[in-house]
Amino acid sequence: MPRAGVGLRSIALALRVLAAGTAAALAAVSWGQWSAWQAEHTANMRLVREVGLDRRQPVIAERIRREPDPVQARIAIARALVAESLDLQSFASLPQRDAIEEVGRISERLDTVEGIVTDAWVAHPASWEAPMLLGAARFLKLSRAGDPRLVQQRAMWEEPFAVAARLAPAEEEPALLAASATLEIWPLLSVDDQRRSHEVLRRAFGDPPAFARLAAGWMAVAGNTTEAFSLVPDNPAAWQVVQGVLARAADWEGYCAARERWRTALRAQTAGRLREVEERLRGGDPFSARTLALEVVAALPPDLLFADALRRAMELCPPGPLTAAATPAANAWLRWSLEGFVRGHQLLPPATMDRLAGVASGLPPSDRALAALAAADLALAETVERRSGALALEAWAPYCIAKARVLAQRGDATGARSALASVHRAWRNTPAELDARRIVAETAGDSQAAAEATVALTALAAHAWPATVWQWHGAVASCDVVADREARAVELAIDVVSERGAAIGVRWDHAVAHTVPVRAGKLVRLELPVSHGAHLLELTTLAGEPVIPGKVSVVPGG
Repeated sequence: MPRAGVGLRSIALALRVLAAGTAAALAAVSWGQWSAWQAEHTANMRLVREVGLDRRQPVIAERIRREPDPVQARIAIARALVAESLDLQSFASLPQRDAIEEVGRISERLDTVEGIVTDAWVAHPASWEAPMLLGAARFLKLSRAGDPRLVQQRAMWEEPFAVAARLAPAEEEPALLAASATLEIWPLLSVDDQRRSHEVLRRAFGDPPAFARLAAGWMAVAGNTTEAFSLVPDNPAAWQVVQGVLARAADWEGYCAARERWRTALRAQTAGRLREVEERLRGGDPFSARTLALEVVAALPPDLLFADALRRAMELCPPGPLTAAATPAANAWLRWSLEGFVRGHQLLPPATMDRLAGVASGLPPSDRALAALAAADLALAETVERRSGALALEAWAPYCIAKARVLAQRGDATGARSALASVHRAWRNTPAELDARRIVAETAGDSQAAAEATVALTALAAHAWPATVWQWHGAVASCDVVADREARAVELAIDVVSERGAAIGVRWDHAVAHTVPVRAGKLVRLELPVSHGAHLLELTTLAGEPVIPGKVSVVPGG
């Protein structure tokens, strides 16, 4: 037994000795690791001072100092130097002499970057930043030197970008930098090389922020609209970016073509979003369904093409106030629909008009009353009318005309005549007023008055109208015309347009007929069918300085 006790004590002593040795070994390893880390950290901060980041970008230098991973700290140094090489404005805060000297050292710093990221990539093979920065450093160095290898040996910088994209497919930077580099040398590439580079651009363009940054460069080098449009992502946001680029370049033909693509893409996107709203409602998520429905409302321009979509969005949208983005759209849709309603066209159903009127903001009493009529709420319309007490003013003329129509449809000829009697003189003998007068007379059984209204309306018929026919409602110019013949086109003179030109949108009978480029001294010809009778022509300047229209005429068929 004593021997056994001695054996156990020996084992325990041996274990304690082993533990102490292990602890000492671990401590030695930890100390070694700490010493190695400290050495790398010190070397990194020395590099920061050598390249001047502590003077030019002290905030970034401090972040690098706090970075616990020495390799990641070196990558951060390389990233800062590449960013400076891409944007010379980073030296703008320096004295002029210092700024010139710093710009002159860019190539030297790019050599430093190449060495840093090459070592970092070896240390961190899974790093996507290291190959991306390697590709950027090589490209910038070759580009600054005018080195023919920039084009002849593109793999030097293209391959690192491709590796970075494969390592981090969700990151936009590798694709963005690769596409930016490709666009810079695009004119130097052969047609076959340009075609092979389409995939590089397409990958970058798929990211909306990246496309917004690259679109101007792409449109500048693409050569023609067909080539440029072939790589534009087919979604409304991308086509809006393209419209902005082309408007700044005063390429109005291209702008109008892009706007038509935008309308087509918006229609497809809207259909998908409305299905998603329905799915969210079925899934018991009214909050997100409402948010998406209001996004649909905010995106849709007033036009017969989108009227059904607007109606459906308002039907699906759970109750509540509109967002700031949706309110202007709702007001625009309300104004558009009321213009039709005054002329006897119910462009949106009463339920939709009621919803729009309930959420629209800043409506004057005359428009509130008119909207109530369009929503089939005569009692509310008359309440607003009585409270206003201003029926004789010109602003109330459209309401009086519409009210006369509504009362005539209800068989109230006396009330309808009273409403017509209140129409301001500025609106009397207009196509809308004469048509309402005819309907009221027919309701009252007054064939002579109906015939007189018809004769007066026919007397307005013509095939050409002077510039004075136009009226302005905010940014929209409109005119009511009565065609005396069938025609196949409308010609529109432009009285005022800037030397750079502009792009206009034209609506004919409440539907967008054309998006048209305009130039000084040029007639605008709109190919569209014109029938006998009354029509509404509206013009809006979409891009460029405001356009003032002039004489209008119809071109006979044959």
